[in-house]
Amino acid sequence: MKDRLSWCAGIRNGIRLVAPNDNLAGAYLKKAEEAMEAMHSVTSND
Repeated sequence: MKDRLSWCAGIRNGIRLVAPNDNLAGAYLKKAEEAMEAMHSVTSND
């Protein structure tokens, strides 16, 4: 895993650290909660 991060950090626009963003974190949390609700509402075994 460490090798993958090193490689990614070495390429242009590969990876970067950014300051925490409460709005973005909240949006991800809301989307995850909606996905969990959708998963629980599915009753088919398909």
